[in-house]
Amino acid sequence: MMINTNKFYKRLQLSLLLSLFLSLFLTLGYSQETEAETSEELIATHTISGNSTASFSIFEVLLGNDKTVVGTTSLVTGDLSFDLANPQATQLGSILIDARGFETDDNRRNGAIQRRVLNTSQEGNEYISFETTSIEGLPETVAIGDSFEVMITGDLTIVGTTLEQTFAVTITVNSETELEGLGTATILYETFGLTIPKVPVVARVADELTLEIAFVAGPPPVVTE
Repeated sequence: MMINTNKFYKRLQLSLLLSLFLSLFLTLGYSQETEAETSEELIATHTISGNSTASFSIFEVLLGNDKTVVGTTSLVTGDLSFDLANPQATQLGSILIDARGFETDDNRRNGAIQRRVLNTSQEGNEYISFETTSIEGLPETVAIGDSFEVMITGDLTIVGTTLEQTFAVTITVNSETELEGLGTATILYETFGLTIPKVPVVARVADELTLEIAFVAGPPPVVTE
């Protein structure tokens, strides 16, 4: 039986080319998968809690005197993904503030805030939430001890009303496992449907208030069974 040498070599070449293509395809796929897995492993999740606080401040004229009322709560939770080697991959998850925890320097004011301003006894009003949509200004490189400023934009929800809001945030890298941040924003509270009750001793209340979040983010607590 005669073998057509040209056809034989053409088939052999085709077989070798297919084998080479398949090998390259599998190697590339494995490389990309490994790279993705490695990248995910590098981005550590930090928990916002513990020493974190949320506060509001608003100006008023009380009994003829200028006063800045400040309300603060430590009931703040959230999560932050940060990679010291790649800070531009930083992601901020949902932040929840338990509005029932706000306290000022006056118990009567505290009660008015809970019952008449934030109405926290109604379902759905217990929490103020912030859902991040973008972070601008992340540095390309950062080292332990560095501080940098970013603008974080997201959806802020207060008493059932959600509006886009941008916070100016200063972040400090305390260590490989801990970040510290301070974010501030000024809002017109009426745009969220909030009203300040009028009382005889208060002659004037400003139209805007300042929101501030001072957070410490570190590794999630270890759960032991």
